[in-house]
Amino acid sequence: MSRSNSFISKVIYQLKRQYGQSIDLYVQVSAVADPSTGRNTEVETVWSIRKAAVLPSDVVRQFAYDLSFIAANKNFTYGGVFTEASKALLVDNRDLPIGYKCNLVDRFVINHRRYQIEHFAEYEEKRSTVFFVKELANQEVNEISSGKDWLTFSEEATAVVIH
Repeated sequence: MSRSNSFISKVIYQLKRQYGQSIDLYVQVSAVADPSTGRNTEVETVWSIRKAAVLPSDVVRQFAYDLSFIAANKNFTYGGVFTEASKALLVDNRDLPIGYKCNLVDRFVINHRRYQIEHFAEYEEKRSTVFFVKELANQEVNEISSGKDWLTFSEEATAVVIH
């Protein structure tokens, strides 16, 4: 390993230690649409990443105009204000699944919130990938739980006394 690779590995490790959080990557395996019902069936696999550098979110208030106001220069009729949160995720490529190809239909779940990938960039000899994600505030999260995180086992015994 050259000096620059060693330095890059140390920087990634330090960022994971300072800003590291456990995140889940949902990879879409297949999607099929039923033509008779119009219902989409998606098959996803989840990949837990123990530590990824989750950089602080950028929260921006946005305002959207009515389309007729923009298109025809008519009087203002209505619009809406909404909050948009985006994050940058630095993921060590060794933590990603083997052979993973970045895709914009994949998504992340961080602290039970769903984030869609807007764009991504691979850095320094494919050592790390930075995902720029946007929170999908009012969509179902549809988390897949492994069970080991929230199940606790206990023993219970009952006795019947016969006189």
